[in-house]
Amino acid sequence: KQWYQRRVAITAGGAGHFHQFSGQTFNYPGICHYVLAMDCSFGDFYIYTGTSQCGSVEVPLAYISSITVFVRRDAVVLLRGFEVNEFGVMRHLEPGQELYYNSFRIWRESELMYLEHDNTNFTLTWDGMTTASILMPKSYNGRVCGLCGDVGLEQPNHITDVQDHGEAHEIDRYDECNVAAIPDNTCTSDIQYEQAEQHCRQNLYSPIMSRCHDAVPVEDFIASCIFDVCGVKWYQSLNTGLCNVLNAYTQFCENKGISMENWRSGTVCPFSEMNRVAYMSRRRRKRKRSAGLNPMEIMRSGD
Repeated sequence: KQWYQRRVAITAGGAGHFHQFSGQTFNYPGICHYVLAMDCSFGDFYIYTGTSQCGSVEVPLAYISSITVFVRRDAVVLLRGFEVNEFGVMRHLEPGQELYYNSFRIWRESELMYLEHDNTNFTLTWDGMTTASILMPKSYNGRVCGLCGDVGLEQPNHITDVQDHGEAHEIDRYDECNVAAIPDNTCTSDIQYEQAEQHCRQNLYSPIMSRCHDAVPVEDFIASCIFDVCGVKWYQSLNTGLCNVLNAYTQFCENKGISMENWRSGTVCPFSEMNRVAYMSRRRRKRKRSAGLNPMEIMRSGD
């Protein structure tokens, strides 16, 4: 099979960094549920995400906090911390584990979780934190719509108004989705910007990242990294803004066939810290559910 390996990627914070199947990129920091991709011709599948607040009151930003996949009558939800919601039954996947639910196969390899279904021909990847990707063959060309755009196009999907594009794919169950403002800059001073840029360049141009530079241009990620380093307040002391952009970059590399195994070694992003963030996020989400908050209230306040 020839796989058209373009991915939609949403990193922790910033305006939500989307990379469409066609190659176009855009930022949209809406807090809501959004259609990532769906079969608009035959209705065979439907994939949507929930996003949650990770910025400040002054500059609200958003990251992915859940992925819901429908294939015909089958449905499953992937949550932060490598949790799987099987119609209300929560399962946690450890590295090397897999499960079968209806016709879904879901398995985890180290830092990534994968999902496939018997009646589809795509693979969904979830990093257990903030980044998802969909790998889909060109045979779906002309059938797919959503924030990801269509598959197999030679030219990028031209989005003239990002806000209209984002709102057009909302799933607003509670009539409370925000109309996302898209800030040009999240840094509050030139000094903060320069420090963030230095931090991002130091990490994205590290020896282990350089093995992928020819396949995935690193400069495409510098602006997103600066944006997130300045803007993300969600567990900021654990470098979530930086680490989730680095993680998104390594996933792009893996999709190009370049191994980025052990990329976290020697960085400020050890896997133990990612697990710590996921654990704290799960606990916060459970406390808010126990307090009676509905899903949209939890998303707006962040988890």
